[in-house]
Amino acid sequence: MSFMNSGQLCIRADYVLVHNNLAEAFLSKLKGHIERIYKKGTEQATLGKCINDFHNDRCCQLLAGHGGTMIVGNPNANEDKNLQPSVILNPSLEAPVMTEEIFGPILPVHTYKNIGEAIEFIGKLDKPLAVYYFGKNSSGNANLKRVKNETSSGAFLVNDIAIHFLNSDTPFGGVGGSGYGRCHGHEGFLQCSNTKSCMTKDALPFWPYTLINPPYLAANQRAIRFMMYKLDYS
Repeated sequence: MSFMNSGQLCIRADYVLVHNNLAEAFLSKLKGHIERIYKKGTEQATLGKCINDFHNDRCCQLLAGHGGTMIVGNPNANEDKNLQPSVILNPSLEAPVMTEEIFGPILPVHTYKNIGEAIEFIGKLDKPLAVYYFGKNSSGNANLKRVKNETSSGAFLVNDIAIHFLNSDTPFGGVGGSGYGRCHGHEGFLQCSNTKSCMTKDALPFWPYTLINPPYLAANQRAIRFMMYKLDYS
């Protein structure tokens, strides 16, 4: 999904977190699939393109000084502008590829030792539009519960990517740096509505409602201070 439409998808995976014990196998399979699908970059027509030269060059710039290890891709893309599906292992968190929205065919992969470290990693960066968890989908999966409850994101999806957007009844939107507001279904109706508050009441021309009206006599001020004190401690 991170390479679909040349990575130009707002709900693509901006980075992957994989356990140390699974990293080698994961990267091997990922590299194999990319090389098989895209013919090792030799069939340019099958790659898809960034929408224009500006964004192609921008993505190539993201591959400069990433501070990690390039597993797949063209290491000279920053010079020859030949952008290919790229996988970067453990890039620096200060590198542009981790601090800016990628929106291109580049996938950073970071390794972690335990689930707590992964949760802390997610919390250090801007709040994501969605968190995608891959693992056992069962009520007894403690890791799934922790990621769902201890991370903040616009959406949380298990064992798939982006498909939640297709559910017209599920509120869709971001949180914090990934955006705000919701569309789809009832939440979308509320988001596009401007509620008008209406209140009707009878006139109450007697104490204590008249305390807010002048003249502000000393006795009235004492009564107001007393009432505010009672409200504070009630």
